[in-house]
Amino acid sequence: MAIATSLQEIRQLELDRSQEQNLNQQLYRGLRTMMLGGQLPAGSQLPSSRRLAEQLNLGRNTVIAAYEQLQAEGYIFSKRGSGSFVASPLPDQLHSPADKPGAGTSTAPAPGNPRAHRSFNSSFFVGVPDLSAFPHKHWQRTQQQLQKRSADFMGYGDEAGFWPLRRAIAQYLQQSRAVDCHGGQVLITAGAQQGLDLCVRLLLGPDDVMAIESPGYRGVMRALKLCGKNYLPCPVDQDGISLQALKEAQTPPNLVYTTPANQYPMGAVLSLEKKMALLNWAREQQSWIIEDDYDSEYHYQHRPLASMQGLDRYQRVIYLGSFSKTLYPGLRLGYLVLPDSLMERFTIARGASYGQPPLMTQAQVASFMEEGHFNRHLRRMRLAYKEKLNTLQHAMKMLEPWGKTLQRHAGMHIVFVCHKTIDDEMLVSKLEAQGIFSSALSEYCHGGENLKGLVLGFANTPIEKMHSKVGVIKSTLESL
Repeated sequence: MAIATSLQEIRQLELDRSQEQNLNQQLYRGLRTMMLGGQLPAGSQLPSSRRLAEQLNLGRNTVIAAYEQLQAEGYIFSKRGSGSFVASPLPDQLHSPADKPGAGTSTAPAPGNPRAHRSFNSSFFVGVPDLSAFPHKHWQRTQQQLQKRSADFMGYGDEAGFWPLRRAIAQYLQQSRAVDCHGGQVLITAGAQQGLDLCVRLLLGPDDVMAIESPGYRGVMRALKLCGKNYLPCPVDQDGISLQALKEAQTPPNLVYTTPANQYPMGAVLSLEKKMALLNWAREQQSWIIEDDYDSEYHYQHRPLASMQGLDRYQRVIYLGSFSKTLYPGLRLGYLVLPDSLMERFTIARGASYGQPPLMTQAQVASFMEEGHFNRHLRRMRLAYKEKLNTLQHAMKMLEPWGKTLQRHAGMHIVFVCHKTIDDEMLVSKLEAQGIFSSALSEYCHGGENLKGLVLGFANTPIEKMHSKVGVIKSTLESL
């Protein structure tokens, strides 16, 4: 009976096959809306993917993709041999019972202290995309078209950034990451690090504390040290940042930095329960959360998970992103999606202290996105990186006598955790002498447990060289 009821309701979904949005995304959003609206009540069983595909005249893989996304975000759960069911409570219902929503709507890996001789083209360099696969032809054509009206980009422009780019970023984030925003909330920055620096300078007073992940992004420490600010290291477990340290802190942190979609560098995904708990904590404490959506575009088992910002009904989340991993690091182009209450303050501070990236660069990225080249490039790179990741994880088996490779299904790097007796900084130094530029895991630890190991970027490493390069790591470990 439950299946018949669900199928009858779902038949009413209207899917527009003429829209640019993928059918699996239309189905995902339609089912999600029905669950939140009560048409698909908690506990009701969904039709099998095969049956629903037949009823809606869709490919079965389209339905499976929508179901997998709903399950990954906590809207449905599956029982072996029984099927899929609507969850209770739904993610949007996990706020504290007393919560009454207001009217509010609307990275990471450049190594610290880089050595001058390091090259972006070196094997296993962390945080660099596959530069050989960049769509130079489309990029140059876009540039040539803009050069015809270059005088339009020789002035100062909008203080918050080139409006077509801000609009394009907002539209992209709405569709791909379920970010609740509009172009007026987007502030263009010279890379993610500038956005992070602005947050530290503007949101932390002399005695305030910022909570950071450990292991975590080293750029956070650079920003904190530069400004002389206090920090609280929070350990990371299999579900992301541990909230216990926040709750036990004598002085509640005024600012929390987290990478929930793909924790950097360990790869954990912040569970839905923790997301909602962190959002509730931030509301109660009137603290801010920086959501660094590091490598969120590169999930290889399902679509990227919805952002934490999209779950925030109280505008306590600042969403941080950049084009360094999706296009190339040399762009130095990033963005913040800010709560309305912070937009003017951040815009004035950014203009007074930093200025903004060149208008021509902003216009080129905007055109690149509007013409669809950006999304097509991401789709190609997901397939290429998935193959590279699988190849590298297979090659890493030869290092099992010295430690463990953390299994990953997202991102552009892997983590090899060594036995604690191994000096990972010495190992990295020896590998550099052989043309392998990895990073020591211990350098990412900001307090608490000091892990040893290697962080290996694979995106810009040729797939045919991975086995031989891992062989070099093996021989180096044998010599220690």
